[in-house]
Amino acid sequence: MSAAHPPIQHLAAGRSLQFWAAKGSTLHLLRGKVYLMPAPRWLADTMLQEPQLLLGGSAQRLHESGWVVLYAVSAVELQLCPAAPAKPWRLRARQGLAGVLLRLARQLVLLSRPLRRGWQ
Repeated sequence: MSAAHPPIQHLAAGRSLQFWAAKGSTLHLLRGKVYLMPAPRWLADTMLQEPQLLLGGSAQRLHESGWVVLYAVSAVELQLCPAAPAKPWRLRARQGLAGVLLRLARQLVLLSRPLRRGWQ
């Protein structure tokens, strides 16, 4: 069974697209040139929002959730891949505990081996 790919979206030159994106989503620009205006960030009482120029074949991970604006400089084909869902905290804790127990078991195996003295 193969995973479904996000649909390819087309944007004509001179057009813009505004959409909501979750933190961790990835924007893949397949063809064209576009200015990406990411979701704004706040630093004290100042809003920071720097446009980024993306060229065909590039990808950009979105570091903040919020409204994103794309301005197409040329005809564009793009895909927006949503962020992977976060694991429940119980599953993360169980996996972390399993990792700790595995490391302890490996250390015990190493400690139970007899020490070799000198060259044989």
